[in-house]
This record gives sequence, structure tokens and C-alpha cells, in this order.
Amino acid sequence: MPHSVPATFNAISNAYLASKNLNDRIVVSNHPFDERQDGMAIAGLTLVGLMLGLGIVSILNKFGPLCARERINQLLLQLQLNGVSRFTYWISSLISDNTIFLSTCILLILAGVAVRFQPLLDVKIVLLIIGFLIIWSIPTMIFQYILSFIFKKEETAYNGISAFNTYPIIVGFIGLTFINVGSTIENLLLGELSLYGVKAIAFCLILTTLCPAFGIVALLNALFTLKMYSIFLTKELSLKTIMNFRNMISPLLILFVVLMVVYYVILMVLDRKKNQTTKSDVHDIPPATREIYERELAEGDDDVRKEFEYVKAHQKELPISTLHLCKEFNVPKRKVTDKVERKIIESKDSNDYIYGDIHKSVVNPRQFVKTAVVDVNFGVRMHECFGLLGPNGAGKSTTLNTVTATIPQTMGSICYNGVETHQAKLGDVSMGYCPQNDILWKELTLREHIEFFLSIRGYNSDEAKVYATQYINAAGLEEHQNKRVDDLSGGTKRKLSILIAICGYPERILLDEPTAGMDPSTRRLIWDIVKQTKRKNDSALIMTTHSMEEAEHLCDRLAILVNGRLICIGSPEHLKMKFGDGYILELQSKDVDQFHAEVVERAQLFGSNTYEIEKISNNRAKYEVKMTNNLGTVFEKMEEFKRRGLVIDYSFNQTSLEQIFINFAKKQIKTTK
Repeated sequence: MPHSVPATFNAISNAYLASKNLNDRIVVSNHPFDERQDGMAIAGLTLVGLMLGLGIVSILNKFGPLCARERINQLLLQLQLNGVSRFTYWISSLISDNTIFLSTCILLILAGVAVRFQPLLDVKIVLLIIGFLIIWSIPTMIFQYILSFIFKKEETAYNGISAFNTYPIIVGFIGLTFINVGSTIENLLLGELSLYGVKAIAFCLILTTLCPAFGIVALLNALFTLKMYSIFLTKELSLKTIMNFRNMISPLLILFVVLMVVYYVILMVLDRKKNQTTKSDVHDIPPATREIYERELAEGDDDVRKEFEYVKAHQKELPISTLHLCKEFNVPKRKVTDKVERKIIESKDSNDYIYGDIHKSVVNPRQFVKTAVVDVNFGVRMHECFGLLGPNGAGKSTTLNTVTATIPQTMGSICYNGVETHQAKLGDVSMGYCPQNDILWKELTLREHIEFFLSIRGYNSDEAKVYATQYINAAGLEEHQNKRVDDLSGGTKRKLSILIAICGYPERILLDEPTAGMDPSTRRLIWDIVKQTKRKNDSALIMTTHSMEEAEHLCDRLAILVNGRLICIGSPEHLKMKFGDGYILELQSKDVDQFHAEVVERAQLFGSNTYEIEKISNNRAKYEVKMTNNLGTVFEKMEEFKRRGLVIDYSFNQTSLEQIFINFAKKQIKTTK
């Protein structure tokens, strides 16, 4: 039947030619339209567009987790403390990430050209795809940064972001196909290059807003389908046709431009909320609480009170200062399962609690909290190394985290030369930070780390290389300078973290247990580097440590935190003189019992002063004696009995800083609810 008309036309034409005595023949060819073949071509092309889109999105999945890793591992904080502004960080990340992403996508497209994939053999189509990728990639990359804020672990970030980018594409592709199937067939039969109905366009725009990764699949699908239709219908595929509203491409491009602005605003809001301390995070101290703080300062240690008064009067002159610093951590009420206990907590005043207990918040009584830091006041002078000591759980790390703006304080002020942290632009603050956990990029070598941070602090490329070499030589790291971080030992990583903190001589340096895990010789080397930094540079240093020897060797002043409060402050010598209970006699004797009977009791070695004895072995003993005068008599008698042979060796010293620390640490509350 479909061949009857052309066959009849062919017979009539040739009969007419024969009547005119013409020997030529007219040949008519018939090619009926095969809807099955056209449908298969469209379906195949659509699937190719889906696969190419998924390939592009799989490349995109890498960038969100990288951003999450920098935030989770505090790499972002390290950059911020070294003068990199938030705007600079996000813009540089967007430019570098997008450049890498687009380069990879272009290589993927060129691979399609190389295998002679039909739609990509048209130069115009290839250029359009690249242009669409550039416009689409900007809001989509920003959206990856937004997604990174959801996750608290690097591993879950990769899996979660990949799933969020991929599954909506598959669901959306199937949904778009079913919604638009009628419009596609209708337009094809009418010979129009118009692909989508209003419902399909609305569905696509909504899904792209929620998951912009779907946008590139929709774009590629539309473009490839238009190209194939133009071939089947023998119509030229013009730019006007491509940008026809019913072909989806122009509304998607407009949406991408709008999403650039919307996503950027969302990113800045999230960044400010998650990564920066704002004024809304810091609350005013209630009058009743302030009265309690001031009364306890007046009744407490004189040095602590004088420090508070000095800081209050000279905050603008101090590189780092804290005033009435307090930090509360929220505790969900559902965690207090005992109803009786909950009622007791609710019945008490917010200021009536024991350190470590759950209690009502001072600033929001409806909220349950645990208080970590209570009314801490100190100021660090220029050229000073300030040691912050305390037993585990006393609030040292919390204090340091608030000073670096890692977490916001609940009440009080933290100032850099009089400017509060929530008002200061941390990008303009010069600060070196060595945390307990090494904050390093595993992709960089030891030398590249130092050169990178020197560049951030204002040195040009040549200067950074010269100074990096000097730092590496000073720390004895020549043989490790070209090794990546994963290939470095723990001690070498620690050295690198310290060098990063002090390189370029920032105005403020914070060292959180800098020599933890180091051998004695390496520890001494680091001590020398820190002392030289303090002497040669106008830096203010804060250091936490559990080594009393280190604190005494490096720190000009020490402050001891117990139960979240500052209980003493002063130079190591001042603290030993003020809080030392007396002196310690350690001796080695042929017979400790005989020594005690003849020298201590019969010869009245310590006079009438009280003492405590600790017998270490049969020939070693330790005496702790509370005395402030007649010290020469002790030396005279010990030397006399040493000549007689009863005493082999001895030492008579003032109470050590470690002993003072231990005495204070005994006051730390160890059991918390």
C-alpha cells in the first residue's frame, strides 16, 4: 500500500516518455518513514546524553568532600588565622576547582570527538556544550560547597554528596521522560523542533533548583535530541531554535544565572554561621552573674585580681586578652533521663552549680548546659611567652579554641589589640597556630607547606624559598624537605606544625602542647627555636603544656586553670615562692633508718618544723619539710654526716613547679555527671 502511489506515478511518467519516442527512463525511489527506527535513535541518543551527564557529575563529586575535609580537619581555620579572608578563600577555591573541573570535562568531550560520536562532530554543538558547562558549573560548584556544611566526617561527605548528586538525576530523567512523552511524539509528527511541554519545563526547573547537577543532564539531553531531530526532519539547527523556550535550554541558562547569586548568598550565610564568631554568639553577662564574678575576684588570689584590673585598663595595648571569658556547652534536656534530677536542675539558680554538673544556662535558663570555662581573665604582652597550664578537663583547650575563634565564647570578650574577635576581620589578624593535632595537607611536601604559609604572610616566591631553606636547616629537616606529609614521622610532622606557626614571625603565636611525643634532643631543639622567636620578633605567645620543665624553661608567666577558673598567675619563680610549701631533701644513705634516728630526730635536722618522710628504698629517702629559715643549718649538718660516711649523697631544693602544679591539680573535680 505505501508503494502504490509512487509506482503509479512512475508508470504514468515512463508511458508519457515512450509516447514521445524518448528512450530515457524516470526512476522513483520510495523510503517509507520507519517510526521504530526513529524512536530507537532518539532513545539511544537520550541515554547517551544521560551517560555523558553522569560522567560529568562523577567528576563534580570530588570537590564538595575536599571542601568538607578542609573544614573538618581545621585546614580552613589555619588559613583563616594566617590572614586568608573568607571571601578570598571561597573565590580562590571556586576558580581553582572550576578550572580543574572544566578541563577534565573538556577532555571527556574531546574523547567523544575522537571516537566520532555523531552529535559531537558538529563544531557548533561542541562549542555550545562547553559554553553551557561554564555557565552551569559555577552555581553547581557553589552548591557543592553548601552541601559540604551538612557533614561532620570526610568519609560520609563523599558518600553523601555523591548520592545527592546522582540519585536525583536518575529519578529526574525517568520523571521527565514520562511527563514529556506525549509532547515529544506530537511535535515530531508535526515536524516542529520543539521538545517540551510546560509541565516538563516546570518539573525540570524545580528539580534543577534543588539539585543543580540534574541541569547538565537536561541540557545535554535537549541539545542532542534537537540535533538528531534536525537530521531526521532535514531542518537546520539554528541558535534561535536551540534557545526556543520550549526546548528547555534558555530557561535553564537563566535559572543558572539566578542560582549563582542565590547559592552565593546561602554559602556566605552558612559560612558566617558555621565558621565565624558573630556578635549574636556572645551574650552579655547578667548583673547577678557579674556580681558573683567580681566578688570571687576580690576574695580570691591577689595576682589573679591584679591581672583582671590590668587587662581591663590596657586591653587596647595587649596583642591577646580575655576578660570575663566564659563558655557553656549545650546539653539536650532529653539526655537527663531522670525526672527527679531534671526537676532539681530546674529548681536551682543558674549560678548554683558544681563544676562539671549539668545546670541551667546563665544566659538562657531554659537551656541545660555544662560550663567549661568560668571568668578567665588574662592578657599576653609583646615579647612574652604565656603558659596556660591545668589538669585534663580544666578548660585549657576550650580557652585556646575560643581565643582562635574555633568556637565562640558564651560570655566575656576576647580581644586582639582591643578589637573583639567577632568584630575583627580574621583575615587581617596575624596569627600562627600549632594545635594538638597536626593540621597539614597530605598532598604537599614539607617544603611546600612552609613556602605556602610564607607566601600567605606576604613573602614573594624567591623570599619564601630562601626563608623556607633557613627554617628547614634550623630544624634539621633537610633530608625530609621533599617528602609528602603521609611519608613523615610523627615527630617530623610536629616540627613542621611548629615551623608553620612561627614562620614569617606573626604577631600572635599559639602553641598547643608543641613538643608532645618528641624525644628529649628534639624537644631541646624546639625550645631553642621558640626562645629565638620570642627574642627576635615582636610576637606574643600562648603555650599549653603538661611538661613543667618546658613551662619553666620557656614561659615568662604561667597561669593555672582548675575547674575552669584561673586560680594563680605569675612568673615560675613567683609561683614557687608564693605557693611552695617549703623544701625537699632527697638523700642516699647506707642505712636510712639510722640516718633518720641520728640526724633527723637526735640532731634535730629540721628543728621544730614539720616534715613528711617517703622511704623510697633501704638506702634512699625523701623528706618534704615546711621551713623558711635556718636553711644553712641543714646544709651544715648534712655535710657533717656526709664526712662521717652516713650520707652518701643528697640534694636540698625548694619545692618544684611540678609539685605546686600537682597540689593545685588535686582540687580538680574528676567525676562529672
